[in-house]
Amino acid sequence: MKTPLLSVLAVGLLLAAGPGWADEQPEAKVLLDKAIKAMGGQAKLAKLGTVSAKAKLTGSPGGQEITIDIDGTWQGMSQYRANADVQEGGNNFKGVLVFNGDKGWIKKGDDTKDAPEGVVPFIQNIFYAGRMPQLLPALKDKAYKLTPLGEVKVGTQAAVGLSISHNDRKDVSLFFDKDNGLPIKSEVRVTGPRGDKEITVEFHYSDYKEFDGVKLCGQITIKLDDLEFKMELSEIKGVQKVDDSQFDRP
Repeated sequence: MKTPLLSVLAVGLLLAAGPGWADEQPEAKVLLDKAIKAMGGQAKLAKLGTVSAKAKLTGSPGGQEITIDIDGTWQGMSQYRANADVQEGGNNFKGVLVFNGDKGWIKKGDDTKDAPEGVVPFIQNIFYAGRMPQLLPALKDKAYKLTPLGEVKVGTQAAVGLSISHNDRKDVSLFFDKDNGLPIKSEVRVTGPRGDKEITVEFHYSDYKEFDGVKLCGQITIKLDDLEFKMELSEIKGVQKVDDSQFDRP
């Protein structure tokens, strides 16, 4: 991922719902129900299957500061669009990043390019892991296999974890604050776009506040091996429907 915009947005953008529950997962059900209640309830959280969001992403990859103002949209499990205003090394430019199923594009100025081979599944799995706190109602669907990870420490916080498996996505570990039940970390292990190595991506959720009637994190720290980014969220709101043309090639 040599393109700076693609490299940063790939780990940054937040940035579903389903019925059914397997009776053999009572411990997982308790964890999910506690988290869903802490975040505002299933009905409110389930509205975040289609979302618009605004955020600022900052980091220093390669020692060079970069700031990206993001106006993003996602719909369902695999449609994403991010309009970005990038400030990097004294240079400013606007870009658009779009992923629609197994296709993806990046636009810088007037130049649009297809995502390089291997990038789309790589980023789809990262987005999926980063959105995990908003997908809690969907985890009750029988398509998901949930395995308790027991009590652990996330930094200095006592936490309880779940391993989440789905046939179409990489396994994700999700950790909840032991006391209040809120999600505090998700983690996924993915193969890099070139297929030459595995990368661990972590999302640390903090500064919870109310967005559109739902209690969500206002800050996400994103760690990608030796890279670290901060995302400050200023807006997250559920929307009924986004026109599919928003996810066409920009």
